[in-house]
Amino acid sequence: MPVAEPATLAFEDALHTGLREGHVSLSWNRVEGVQEYRLTDVRGGVVYRGDFERAFVSGLPDGTHTFFLQAFDADGQLLASSESPAVVEVQHWPLQYALASFLVGLIVVVALIAVIITGAFRTRAGDVSDVLHSASEGSG
Repeated sequence: MPVAEPATLAFEDALHTGLREGHVSLSWNRVEGVQEYRLTDVRGGVVYRGDFERAFVSGLPDGTHTFFLQAFDADGQLLASSESPAVVEVQHWPLQYALASFLVGLIVVVALIAVIITGAFRTRAGDVSDVLHSASEGSG
């Protein structure tokens, strides 16, 4: 009887560089007979445990993060391990970019509030009836 070859487990993309948002989606090939995949970090902490061939990892701080993958059957026996880890390099946006975006948003909100308040005061002052009266004279 032939001996079954050990299953191969590998990340589809093992290197993720230049990430600015601190999250990544890791995916890998399917292994037959798997009940559970376990994605662990370099300290052995379990980041993902499930039966899908994809994991979304978020909340990553700046730096290099390394992840390992294992596949287990229904009895908890190890079927396969990734030979190469997934390496994720995170470098968040600089603070000045975040502050500039916040400032632009603040200016837009303040301008919108000013337009709303100005429109409300003009409506109360009767300017709307003058505008409607002018429009009806022009069309008639």
